Amino acid sequence: MEAPSHNQAKRTTGAARNAADRTFERMTTAPVAGLIVRLGIPTVLSMLVTALYNTVSTFYVSYLGTSAVGAMGVAFALQMIIQALGITVGQGCASQTSRLLGAKEYAKAHETASSALFTALLLGALFSVAALFGLHGLLAVMGATDTILPFAVEYVKPVLYAAPFMAAAFTLNNILRSEGMAFVGMIGLGIGGILNMAVA
Repeated sequence: MEAPSHNQAKRTTGAARNAADRTFERMTTAPVAGLIVRLGIPTVLSMLVTALYNTVSTFYVSYLGTSAVGAMGVAFALQMIIQALGITVGQGCASQTSRLLGAKEYAKAHETASSALFTALLLGALFSVAALFGLHGLLAVMGATDTILPFAVEYVKPVLYAAPFMAAAFTLNNILRSEGMAFVGMIGLGIGGILNMAVA
């Protein structure tokens, strides 16, 4: 019973190593100009999709009144903090991971990426809990007035519940870029924006 499982694990490891070797070959032998275009365009598009996501959300919320739009503006600051947490962890991990992949130390690169993902989830969860406990005061500091505050609280709570996963998504996006898979990262971030536009 154990032999097939062991063999399957070996095949999976072998396939992953072959994929990593192919990526290494492409990143070290392909023309630099082509690589910049290949990696840069998906990166720019993922940023544009994120911006479009916020634009569509604002357009939809505008039908609810000026107080709702004001509340969304206040809540946007919290979203940026969550995004910053994920990008901070992701950028640091991406630098180290790309070096390890360049040295063909795939096991260490895997451990580094796994640690970064866990760290992003943890930081997102800690921020979410801290923000929920002092939510009214935090939103007031960010500029919520008495009329805006009820809308801001209602809007922010689902965002904070999803904070660990949002932070992890931005971390994973940066890790994928470091592995030369910017297109996959673009798809991951783009799906959320497209779904948001479709629902709106």
